[in-house]
Amino acid sequence: MKLLVKFNLIFFLFFGSGLALVGWGADQFLRENARAQVIQQAELMMEAARAMRTYTTEQVKPLLEYRLTHSEKFLPQTVPAYGATTTFDFLRKKYPAYTYREATLNPTNLRDRAEDWEADIINYFRNNPGKAELMGERDTPTGRSLYLSHPLAVSAPACLECHNTPEHAPKSVLATYGSANGFGWKLHEIVGAQIVAVPMSVPIAIADRAFRSLLVYLAAIFLVTILVIDAALVFIVIRPIGTLASMADRVSKGEADLPELPVKGRDEVAALTASFNRMFVSLSKALKLLEERSHPRRAWPSPPSPPPRSSPRASNAPALPALSPTLSPTSAPRTKPPTPTPPSTSPSTATGSPRASWAASFSINRPSSSGSPRPRCAYPAGPSPRSACPL
Repeated sequence: MKLLVKFNLIFFLFFGSGLALVGWGADQFLRENARAQVIQQAELMMEAARAMRTYTTEQVKPLLEYRLTHSEKFLPQTVPAYGATTTFDFLRKKYPAYTYREATLNPTNLRDRAEDWEADIINYFRNNPGKAELMGERDTPTGRSLYLSHPLAVSAPACLECHNTPEHAPKSVLATYGSANGFGWKLHEIVGAQIVAVPMSVPIAIADRAFRSLLVYLAAIFLVTILVIDAALVFIVIRPIGTLASMADRVSKGEADLPELPVKGRDEVAALTASFNRMFVSLSKALKLLEERSHPRRAWPSPPSPPPRSSPRASNAPALPALSPTLSPTSAPRTKPPTPTPPSTSPSTATGSPRASWAASFSINRPSSSGSPRPRCAYPAGPSPRSACPL
């Protein structure tokens, strides 16, 4: 497996694990953020409904109060709940997933009767008067749903005009809704709840869109990072190391006449290249020295020396044979030969000519004219007397 593949595997494992952790954390964060965003929008809608209730009570109802009292036809525009619900229906045209209800335990209009889960919310507020908001999730046939609720209490005596007893209720209200429902309310009593509900699919869809966008950006950044790191590895590490490996392979196969590798920079790869160059030079020198010692140079024979000059006397004298190896002149140190003692001229010691006296001292072993070997000069022990030999 090549070095680049190993690095890529490590990078993919490391960045993949990190990307998985970041993705999981980002998904949780985006879901919570989307949920908070939906709740914030629900709170805005709740405040808009409250504002519409206040506007109906303070601005619309006084204008239509005379007709409400003396007319037999009921005008729902004077009811705050009707104004808030109608306004929200217009708002749902742009936000169809959001729903708004003013659920009541004992409503005048049966359309506003609380369902079981809404009745649980109303009873929660009745049992906890200090709570001003309740938020939660519930299961529905279409999936999880998020809701935000505020309590509805009888805060003004004007509300009891239509909800105290049937005897005090306007005739138009009785003519429209009857006398069986919507009566018996008391001042400051919690009779219902404002509930804004939205399916959890809405914040989940928002979170999923954001999560997909985040994943696309992270994947693009991851790929660009991998490409940049791979390019840096190729040019800074892998290519120089590949050159070193190629040259080491050629040297191992016996190629010695190779140029040194160029050293670029001062990093670890440059230091490795310089060390390899020094090792290569040292190895080349060692191989050359070993080759010279294994195959020494052949010694060529010296040219023959010229023959010695012959003097007239030496030309007339017979040639002397080669000296014995035991009496080689080079076997003893050269010193000045002793001066020969001249022969005595007395008749008693004279045996002939000086040549005869030398012949008595030296045995000359040269062939004579008759074919018998002539006596050879026998050098006495000591310095070579060749220069004193009369022969």
